[in-house]
Amino acid sequence: MRAYKVDHCNYRRMRYGWRIAASGYQMIDRDQQATISKIINLRKSGHILQDICDYLNENQYKTPRNGKWHCSTVKKILDQNTRPQVK
Repeated sequence: MRAYKVDHCNYRRMRYGWRIAASGYQMIDRDQQATISKIINLRKSGHILQDICDYLNENQYKTPRNGKWHCSTVKKILDQNTRPQVK
């Protein structure tokens, strides 16, 4: 894992589902991981991206920048956290 200086301004954006601990190392953000699991489960149950965005906005799930959920954000999170099926 990469160590980050606590007082250092890091210009790379932290991947959704992770945060920087006081020690400077990456650690899992449990609230964001729960949101990722919800997104994956909704997609597996057949919902389209817009339905997932509407659900997340209505139930006040936090976005990476504390704004409104958009389809492109949901797609990016799905792409980062699901692996293609190996045949």
